[in-house]
Amino acid sequence: MPERVAFLGHGYHTKTLSSRFMIEHIGRTRDVALHFDNSWVDKATATDLDALAAAGYGEIHVWQLERVAQRLAAMELRCPVFFYPMYDSCRMLGDEYWLALKGRIFIVCFCRHLHERLRRLGLASLWLRYWPEAAEEEATYDALRIFWRRRRRDLGWETLKALIGDWPVARLHLHEAPDPTYPDPERLPAADAARFNLTQSSWFEDRAAFDRMAAGFNVFVAPRRFEGIGLSFLEAMARGQVVIAENNATMNEYIVHDVNGLLYEPDRPGLWRSALTPERAQAIGGRARLSCLAGRPQWQRGLARLDAYVRARGAVPEALLEPAGAAARDWIPAPA
Repeated sequence: MPERVAFLGHGYHTKTLSSRFMIEHIGRTRDVALHFDNSWVDKATATDLDALAAAGYGEIHVWQLERVAQRLAAMELRCPVFFYPMYDSCRMLGDEYWLALKGRIFIVCFCRHLHERLRRLGLASLWLRYWPEAAEEEATYDALRIFWRRRRRDLGWETLKALIGDWPVARLHLHEAPDPTYPDPERLPAADAARFNLTQSSWFEDRAAFDRMAAGFNVFVAPRRFEGIGLSFLEAMARGQVVIAENNATMNEYIVHDVNGLLYEPDRPGLWRSALTPERAQAIGGRARLSCLAGRPQWQRGLARLDAYVRARGAVPEALLEPAGAAARDWIPAPA
């Protein structure tokens, strides 16, 4: 019989499916019991951690839930706990939070910046870089078509308009899929909506339908200022699209400005602005897709390191935590 383990995640991820790839990997060799916490909607629905601790699980995996990890660290548990923090939601936590986990929780980071901070604090942290599979068909670049997946008010329209400048944009599509606490999006002025041939959509229940729509664009605007992993912009890179993202983690851990994407500083949107033509965009988007092709085998090797980390309860050789060449950007093809 496979070992029975628990996976605790944010209830919103049952909609976005952003943790599915890790659940599927853990489930390859273990029987995974899913627990999704919806206390952000109703505190009465919070996961009963005492009952969880008494359930006899061989492992507990906690995805993003910082307070759950903190409470588990304070309990006397018979099984190891593996915590997958997301940089966008935990970046403001002080050292005292992390030090309370030291020696009691094993951490798996998808953000290099966060991983390095935790290692300096002496925590057991394994760093993984996720890469999606490259799409079979690349984006086409007969004209610039921008897809803006807006999830919160991190990026205002005036900043994006300054970034776009006088690019020859044939179409701007605004996909409204707000995070739960950001329900009131900014509206574009009518004159700008007409100028950029604005079209709009909202949440798709059918993921395949969303993917087909998104594949019709060649420039993708990253939805957040910071990311835990950044699945949406990584999937855009895998399609061969030019990603526009703020110069923050995790985006700047994958994107080199003007090589395989475009980075910007929000208070100086014109600083790194490029004169983007369809031809230049095609070159940048092509390198983005090639980055995913080169990075995908690294991700597969990372999963093998994760399995060893879990088996060893975090007590693993330094080479597993810091693989050779980990900080090198060897997945990025050189500019032509």
